[in-house]
Amino acid sequence: MKTSPLKTASFVVCVSVAALHAPLSTSYAQGTAFTYQGRLSDAAGAANGNYDLTFTAYGAATGGLVAGGPVTNSAVAVSNGLFTTTLDFGSTTFAGGAARWLEIAVRTNGTGAFAALTNRQPFTATPYAITARNVTGTVLTSAIGGTYPNAVTFNNPANNFSGNGSGLSGVNASSLGGLSANQFWKVNGNNVSSGQFLGSTNNRALECVSTTTSPCG
Repeated sequence: MKTSPLKTASFVVCVSVAALHAPLSTSYAQGTAFTYQGRLSDAAGAANGNYDLTFTAYGAATGGLVAGGPVTNSAVAVSNGLFTTTLDFGSTTFAGGAARWLEIAVRTNGTGAFAALTNRQPFTATPYAITARNVTGTVLTSAIGGTYPNAVTFNNPANNFSGNGSGLSGVNASSLGGLSANQFWKVNGNNVSSGQFLGSTNNRALECVSTTTSPCG
């Protein structure tokens, strides 16, 4: 679809993008893509036609380093100034929840240089991001990564841990699932019955002597 050509000077100075109700909203519950809606105007008023748009994520409102992109969406249809497009910066741009700002550049009819628009827009939380802070139920292994810095408490019989246990410390063996308190050796002795136990409570070596009536080794 052809659009009326715009003069470069007018385009650079007068074109602006205004975000609609929610600058960023997810289009799916999974994946890294989200929907962006905006309003595009030129010197003559509301824009109409096809425009090329580039989107770049920065770590600051001005200056700063590029955190993601640029993502270029060509021939985005604009009707009475309104447009909708999909952006995907991948999984690392927003890792750790650091603040990000969106810079937009635009050109018309696939020709000429992109004109960067002033005033970057801050990325805001979306409904799905808010929900993610209160997730319950089973979480896919592929969705979790990295090192958790704090202690993890399993306070429900349904909680479980799987793996080889390497790196664990301060584990209370008596609370491990699948073993009762008398099914493993304890450093302070194993209570067999009232007043009796296996093991030693002093610093002397424990010797096991086999007899005909009470074999122990």
